Amino acid sequence: NKFGNADFQTNLKVHSYDTNKSTKFFVNNIDWKQRSFNHRSGITGNFLGKFKNVNYETKNISKYKNDTTNEFFGALGFLTKIDFSKESENNTKHLLSPKALIRYSPNHMRNEDDDIRLNHLNVFSLDRINSFNNFESGTSATLGFDYKIKNIDKEFNFTVGQVINEKENDQMPSSSSLDQKFSDVVGSSSFKVNDNINLSYNFSLDQ
Repeated sequence: NKFGNADFQTNLKVHSYDTNKSTKFFVNNIDWKQRSFNHRSGITGNFLGKFKNVNYETKNISKYKNDTTNEFFGALGFLTKIDFSKESENNTKHLLSPKALIRYSPNHMRNEDDDIRLNHLNVFSLDRINSFNNFESGTSATLGFDYKIKNIDKEFNFTVGQVINEKENDQMPSSSSLDQKFSDVVGSSSFKVNDNINLSYNFSLDQ
């Protein structure tokens, strides 16, 4: 209750291919989330932590070291939001929640060549690339908001966010837009007409 909760995961992955190539990875992950605090002004927030230990041996793989290697990656962040609500005369409720994530990761990452996509599900995450053996480095701020309108059985949801990096990161793939100072603007919207009809749309706008 005092320090929040932590999730520990261990993964072992062995891969042999092309006759003479092989990789052996032993990876440990710790995800930490502080118990949320609520200020009387309506602001809520919590500290986040992500720590990754990568141990590997490879054979005839150019992007990795030949010797047995141990690497440590990590990031700390602070996620905060404030809720504004309003109820109109026809019992329609409006909820607006601006939010921000401050993220810091001091480690040096390897060049990431996978097709990574930024979306509304990972834009406020410490581990946006979700790689088995790599980790996004650098300092950034993510800004956005959630908006909801609810009336009896109808409900409309809209969320949007954008990452602002301290500097460009050429180790990130261009497909993610996280290689630039300003990422794409990503978000989603959904409209629940009734219990049987629910429309949704995910989008990404180039900066």
